[in-house]
Amino acid sequence: MSTIAQTHEHRPPLRDVPALPWRKVVIVGAAVLTVVIGGWEYYWADVREFTRGYRDGVEIWAYTRGLLEQDLDGSTAMVGSSRVLFDTDLEQWQRDTGSLPYQLALMGTSPRPFLEELALDSEFSGLLIVGVTSVLFFTPLEPLTLFYGPALEYYLELTPAQRVGYRISRFVEPWFAFYHWDSALLAVLRRQAWMPVRQDFFDPLAFPRRLEVTRSTRQVDMWHVLDSDPAHQKLVQDYWSAFLNMPMEPPPPGVFEQLQEDIRQSVTEQVQAIRSRGGEVVFIRAPSSDQFLDFERRAFPREMFWDPLIEATGAVGIHFEDYPELQDVRLPEWSHIHSADKTRFTANLIRIIREELAAAGTPRPEMGP
Repeated sequence: MSTIAQTHEHRPPLRDVPALPWRKVVIVGAAVLTVVIGGWEYYWADVREFTRGYRDGVEIWAYTRGLLEQDLDGSTAMVGSSRVLFDTDLEQWQRDTGSLPYQLALMGTSPRPFLEELALDSEFSGLLIVGVTSVLFFTPLEPLTLFYGPALEYYLELTPAQRVGYRISRFVEPWFAFYHWDSALLAVLRRQAWMPVRQDFFDPLAFPRRLEVTRSTRQVDMWHVLDSDPAHQKLVQDYWSAFLNMPMEPPPPGVFEQLQEDIRQSVTEQVQAIRSRGGEVVFIRAPSSDQFLDFERRAFPREMFWDPLIEATGAVGIHFEDYPELQDVRLPEWSHIHSADKTRFTANLIRIIREELAAAGTPRPEMGP
């Protein structure tokens, strides 16, 4: 007897489909599903005031990077960490300069790989704004590329199925408050008081609730609850405190110094590559305050990190502490600008960039008239 025949002989008999009123079963199932999803949506949108918007992540980043790929000459792009993302009002930028920048900054992620890709692996020849958050920019990439480090790899290896999937998701996202990582069921369960917590353990993925509302252009605004609710602000402040006070073993003598030299050398080469095609790079050190600023001044003094970077690259560097108009902002959780202040901050920043580029002899058409 053949193997196929033997397999057929030992196959269990097929089960009969039970005689049920299947139309009613489908209707009841659909009704229950609608009630459950509707209730979950009502809870987040109305009870928790969870503003609807787009989900920020590698998918929308790759989509924006793809748009930039079609406009590499004479455009403005931004790379950086969350401060450039939160602090820049893209609509104000467009009003003042005449063009909408491509926002490629990512929360909790060093901009160095994205600067390198634009400089060495693309034909970008416009104006690149690079946000510098010291704890992410001047440290090894591996430990602190916490959230969206794979974005570049995702973009470079994007499949047709992923493109279609994101387009479908992009259509759905602005309509549902519950369609966000912070309101996912597992995320909610993880935050409950009965979940075990390890003593003195910092979990970089246990981010302190929602911070932002994202628009289709990757314009990111601070969530209004974070703007106004002291309890929510304290959640984020406590997270920053835990992050800034993580026990870290200092590197062997000379290793960190060599790292800084390597960073300055590679970034300088990348700036020169962009300039060789007719582009330009501007570095921005956005505001921070309280414990975050104290930590940055102590761990990354500007005379040892920021100043040598600007000197080595020869680029325009705008440090908020040098401009009173960039300091006159509220930072509810020490690291990002209150949404009511970002428009004024952006207008002042644009004016300063224009003035500094003109003073350096490198005025840019991307900054408008």
